[in-house]
Amino acid sequence: MPSSIQAALDDWFALELKRIQAPSPEIAAKLKQDEAELEKWLIAEGERSGLPRALNTAGPVTVADRPADKPSFIIVGAGVGGICMAVKLVEAGFDDFLILEKAEDLGGTWHHNRYPGIACDVNSYLYQFGFFKKIDWTSSTPSGAEIQQYLKDVARHYGVDKHIRFGAEVQSCTRTGGKWNVALADGETHAADVLISAVGFLHYPNPPAFEGMDSFQGTSLHSSRWTADVAISGKRVGMIGNGSSAVQIVPRIIDDVSELKVFQRTAQWLFPAPRDYYSPSRIEMLSMYPDLVHRLYDFYMKWYSEVFGNAVVGDKEGQQFFLDACAQNLASVSDPALREKLSPPDPIMCKRLVFGDGYYEALQSPKSSLVTEAIERVEPTGIRTADGTLHELDVIIYATGYKTHEYCRRLNVSVEGGRTLEDAWTSGARTMDSVAVAGFPNFFILGGPYSTAGNLSTMTCSGYQADFIVDLISGMIDAGAVAVTPTAEAEQEFVQDMQSVVAGTTWASGCNSWYLDEHGKLDIWVKTPREYLDRMIAGPDPAHYALLADEKKVLSDSVS
Repeated sequence: MPSSIQAALDDWFALELKRIQAPSPEIAAKLKQDEAELEKWLIAEGERSGLPRALNTAGPVTVADRPADKPSFIIVGAGVGGICMAVKLVEAGFDDFLILEKAEDLGGTWHHNRYPGIACDVNSYLYQFGFFKKIDWTSSTPSGAEIQQYLKDVARHYGVDKHIRFGAEVQSCTRTGGKWNVALADGETHAADVLISAVGFLHYPNPPAFEGMDSFQGTSLHSSRWTADVAISGKRVGMIGNGSSAVQIVPRIIDDVSELKVFQRTAQWLFPAPRDYYSPSRIEMLSMYPDLVHRLYDFYMKWYSEVFGNAVVGDKEGQQFFLDACAQNLASVSDPALREKLSPPDPIMCKRLVFGDGYYEALQSPKSSLVTEAIERVEPTGIRTADGTLHELDVIIYATGYKTHEYCRRLNVSVEGGRTLEDAWTSGARTMDSVAVAGFPNFFILGGPYSTAGNLSTMTCSGYQADFIVDLISGMIDAGAVAVTPTAEAEQEFVQDMQSVVAGTTWASGCNSWYLDEHGKLDIWVKTPREYLDRMIAGPDPAHYALLADEKKVLSDSVS
């Protein structure tokens, strides 16, 4: 037995790192047994010492002092970004804020997506806010429902749930009279000093435009609009797409359907990521020793930012690691013809790397078939492909992703007498420091252009962006200003700097992916994750922002 509790904790953590990087399932299983023995010992020692149990690492809510004349805020969206932003406002002493959410519940993409197998492909110990670490995750890849409940727990703990207005669909946001005036679809209007968009980029479905889609007599739906009444048992199902959503759905429905046809346009690299279910003893042990959760968070943060994150921006050794793992996974497909169809033509990570478990196995089921012929049209009874074959179907699932470059365009943001956001983004979406837009005072974006959509989790990015925004607002208040906006020169330099390094990234290696906008440009963070984190932690550079004391002057400047 270990010589001390600390020694046992260190041993457990070392075993965990070995297990998740084990070269074979057999070795991983043996390491898991060793972990279980340590867990029993640690639980017994904890009980003997009377250690308390906790389900998260969050302490009491602390609120900074602020003067009475602090600004008011409107946050659009109650998903990951919106909840995070609200918490950061609470902690910074800003209590006059309203969250407008068009859905009937919070959670954003984790509310809307309810398809079978919906889960996050980032490890659960990292896919959470640094200020509120959940201890009792049930698996390594948390389900959508578990993530939504986590967000509800965060909102409740910090009291931000009381600030949410559900069923509030925003129609327009106009800066006039020194305020942001937000009009809702139901005719209501709300005003605030500061407007923050947290609508995200995985929000608006991107269905295909095949001829005859409306003529289909069966059930058809986009994967993000799955409802409880979708019947697939014993049905002939067509799955259009082979990205992250499809890879999660296919293994979960293969046993229920009578036949499954997956329509693939381009094969994608699939990184093997089997779901690791966490035992009750593991969860109980972590609840007594929550410092281990902090250590796990730090480990995965380092792995995603320095291994995965660096690989996509050009690290050849990192790319080779992922290529080898994906190639080995592909080799598990026994049928040479099927394996050839599943072999990607593009460089590794050129598109968003798909993480999954069970997809290749499901495609090798007698019930399934992979269709690579182009879809010509949809007919009343199924899908007609270019080779003339009619694939008769009862259900069509469009797992075709999102309009990722919409960002917050549909909020119809404008400055009275000046530009609209659509005008500002005519040649492509752009921001300064990934959070602000020149010419739009007191307007900020989470999960917008030049965020780390390709190499850091949304949870991580949102936390750093929210802190950065709070710093901007605090600096504005300290200077006695009424508004803050990036200068046009600074924003231009920032965008040019981003574009200058695009060529060295794997995203620019020749394939067509959702990272590219309608102009063929990348508008995500294209440097290393470490550079992004350092920039956010350093805070706003005063030389890049204008602090404005006269709103009329702001408006006249934005016109010119």
